[in-house]
Amino acid sequence: MEALSPQETKVFNLWTQGLMNKQIAFDLGLSPKTVSTYKGRIKAKFKVGSDYELFKLALQPKPEGTPDKKNVWLWSEVKVKRRTTRR
Repeated sequence: MEALSPQETKVFNLWTQGLMNKQIAFDLGLSPKTVSTYKGRIKAKFKVGSDYELFKLALQPKPEGTPDKKNVWLWSEVKVKRRTTRR
C-alpha cells in the first residue's frame, strides 16, 4: 500500500468523521471536485472500489505491529459522527 499524501490524509480523516464532500471542501478550502479526486486516489491506494468498502476497512482494528508513522492511517483513532449544516 502506498502512503497517503498529507492532503489525502486530511480528506480521509474528515471523510471517516462523516463529512460530505462539500463540507470537506469548505473545511480545507478546496473545491468539491478536488475532494472527489482525492477520495478516488485514496480508494485506489487501498485497492477498494466503493466508499462502503473503504469505510468498512476504516472500522477494522489496527493490525498488530503496524508502525505509527506519518501518513500511516491509525485505525484505532477513527471516530464516526455526522455533522449537520444549515442551509
